[in-house]
Amino acid sequence: MFLWVRCLEMVTEEEIGVLRRGFMSKYREWGKAHPDWTENKYWEFVKSKLNSDRNRTVYDEYGIKFFSYIDEEPDQVFERKKKQVSDNDPIIREHYETKIKNYKDYLVDLHYRDQTIKGYLKVVTGFFDKIGLGLTLPKGFWDVRVSEYVRDHKETKRYPLLEEIKSIYHASDQRGKIAILLGCQNGLTNSDTVKITWDKLNLNWDGVDFYTDFYVVDHKRVKTDVSGKMVLGPDMLYNLKQLWLQNDKPNSGYVLNYRGNKLKAYVMNDWFNESAVKALGPKRAKEITFTDLRDFYNNVIKSKKEIKQEIADLLMGHKPAGSRGEYYVSDQTIIDHYRIIYDELSVNSWKFKAKVEGLDELNKEVEGMRMTIGYQEKEIISMKTRNAVIQQMYIDINKKVNVMANYIMTENERAAMESALDETEETDLQDLEEQARLTSLMKKGKLGSREKKSN
Repeated sequence: MFLWVRCLEMVTEEEIGVLRRGFMSKYREWGKAHPDWTENKYWEFVKSKLNSDRNRTVYDEYGIKFFSYIDEEPDQVFERKKKQVSDNDPIIREHYETKIKNYKDYLVDLHYRDQTIKGYLKVVTGFFDKIGLGLTLPKGFWDVRVSEYVRDHKETKRYPLLEEIKSIYHASDQRGKIAILLGCQNGLTNSDTVKITWDKLNLNWDGVDFYTDFYVVDHKRVKTDVSGKMVLGPDMLYNLKQLWLQNDKPNSGYVLNYRGNKLKAYVMNDWFNESAVKALGPKRAKEITFTDLRDFYNNVIKSKKEIKQEIADLLMGHKPAGSRGEYYVSDQTIIDHYRIIYDELSVNSWKFKAKVEGLDELNKEVEGMRMTIGYQEKEIISMKTRNAVIQQMYIDINKKVNVMANYIMTENERAAMESALDETEETDLQDLEEQARLTSLMKKGKLGSREKKSN
């Protein structure tokens, strides 16, 4: 039997740590003293009503806190509450209502936040509801008035920035890096992360480009039991390949394991916190947890209006509303949407970006060359057309030249003939003139005397 007392208001963080460690020590001791309490038939019946392993794990983790507080096992609570329900004495009838109110006050005195307290209390009330002995709680029970310390130190949650995540990533070992990437690039929780196996990923490393390739993997969320999609980008593929090589190229088994065995979910928090302290210092490391990586991831998706809701549901592991759950979405469509957010999730985005920009520049050069070749082809066609026209013009000119040459030849021949005719006519005229003169002399009788003289 443990002594549970209400604590006075504490004002320092160190004292709160002492109180909570005392609480943890007591319920763990109770668990050792009652090792079979989770196998109690009433507790197993309650957990059979839950819809996921995640919820069953939460019931175990939160249930032990309440049962150790009242120092009773589930079957004892059932038998006692069953008898009290019909008791006329309200103090006896409402025995467990009083217990849960005291338990609530105790949690407030441990300076838990209101959401944490409500989470613990919902497991308790859920237990009573599922065994058919629901508690009659007063109005306003769920309005948790937290301690003065919590009110004074309540701050708006400051989720990790990408630059902080990068620093934590680079301060981690190979397994820690993969865990961080599963959280910030796929929104996986602790429980989701430790369940990833090599055979589930089913990766073929041949031909993988660690700068530009993306792979889509089916994944069912532990918390929601909803089927969604994981996208393994360049960062993740590179780190998985390194771990695969370090582990002698396994084809099965847990990706993150201890000597081949599945890790406990809380180990993710330990890894993350250890690296966060190295990268950011103890003060900032206390403000963030591994689970914050999921919120970081979801916030990036929600900030992009161009991502369709049905794609966002698949990426965040949410159950699609209405008929959206019936839509078929191809892997390529998922990758196209994931590329929109990848640069805001990538711890090595500059490498990816540089590679893509290099490809873009190359594509621009190729496109420019294609345009130049296109212009040249058009110019060649135009030149061929011009050459054909010129050739035809040359042929036409040749014909005209030949015609002109023939014409010139004809004219020359005509002139020569005319010149020859003129010479012939002149000779004939001279001959006629000479004949006429001789005839005239003969008539006068002078020709004979002349010829005589000449003789």
